[in-house]
Amino acid sequence: KVQIEYIKQTNPDVAKILWQDARPFNLYNHHLAKFPYNFPYRVSNKFKRAFESLLGKKFVQRNWELQFLGKENRQKLASHILSDDFNKEVDRELVKKIMNLFYENDSVYYSHAVSMLLTLSVYFKKIE
Repeated sequence: KVQIEYIKQTNPDVAKILWQDARPFNLYNHHLAKFPYNFPYRVSNKFKRAFESLLGKKFVQRNWELQFLGKENRQKLASHILSDDFNKEVDRELVKKIMNLFYENDSVYYSHAVSMLLTLSVYFKKIE
């Protein structure tokens, strides 16, 4: 909550960035992402993940797993944080190192760093 309030106070434009197109939440309306507003989405999503786990797919427990894991998600993440525009602001080698540590070493530990890189890349793209 402290981080959210800090971002809202220091950079309202960043706080207005939508998290996902399908679920249009940002830091000003994130409270609507809770019960009862998102109950149908959560039930269907949990059912889908449980069914897929029966078919051998890993059961996703954390938000960043939905966003970063899997071949297609990895490619989408790379298209943001390894883009030429973003790497003018943040060193490409540092980004590659963090991305490799996330995928090859400890995804739980490095998930926050990867999430912050993605947030920054979207921010820089929006302000251009």
